Amino acid sequence: MPRKRKTFDAQDADVEYRDISVKVKLGRLLPSPDVRAAIEDATSRVHDIVARGLLLANHTLIRELASGRFPDLMNQSWWLHCMKLWGQEPAKKIGGTPPKIDRRVLEAYLTLRDRPGLTQVPMHLIGNTVNQVVEILMANMRTHVAHNFHNFLRQAFQREFSIFETDVRKLTAEERNCAREDAMAHCLSGDDENWRDVVQEDLREHLKHTYVPWMFKFHRSLPVGDAQHIEKDDVPGLIRWMEMPRTEIDAPLERTWSSTRDA
Repeated sequence: MPRKRKTFDAQDADVEYRDISVKVKLGRLLPSPDVRAAIEDATSRVHDIVARGLLLANHTLIRELASGRFPDLMNQSWWLHCMKLWGQEPAKKIGGTPPKIDRRVLEAYLTLRDRPGLTQVPMHLIGNTVNQVVEILMANMRTHVAHNFHNFLRQAFQREFSIFETDVRKLTAEERNCAREDAMAHCLSGDDENWRDVVQEDLREHLKHTYVPWMFKFHRSLPVGDAQHIEKDDVPGLIRWMEMPRTEIDAPLERTWSSTRDA
């Protein structure tokens, strides 16, 4: 029996239609077994080479930090070197010259390549996918830094408040909050003039002993905007700041304040 479609305000009369059934064998919508096998193989190789690349990137970074250097983590070529060194012998450029690889990445690779399970990965049909993965990694790294840098700085000042309260006096919640926000503003903008009245002079001096050395050490990263305004070029310097050894943050500052207090 034909059914009637519901009447809508925009229609003047009912319209009849007949049901139509369409039967489809879902199995016929799948690609052939050969295509499925090729997709699974390519996906597996992408996973393998990205895992090896991240291992090499971390290994290179640790070696660089131990030597007092810091790689350019926002350089796409650096990440591609970490990934594609694990690919089977890359094609040579025109003229017979092999692709130029970052020397320190290559040195780190040579210390890893003979370990069990770290075999070479065939690169055919996945080169463009690896490039896209690197772009996503860099975008995620920028987002992570932008979202976490200010929290890192707040935690650093929170430690200073604990040191100050242990050595000098207790702080009210209002003085603590105002001092943290004022110190962050001074540290990130280079402005060292305006403090709210609730922040007393002894706390101001203690916080200056904390952030003034940071301003000198990381002056190239200043000024730092809020999370929405941290750009790609800001990321390497902010990572250096966030990865500064804890001993550089705490110990010298405690000694400075102790010597000032004792004097």
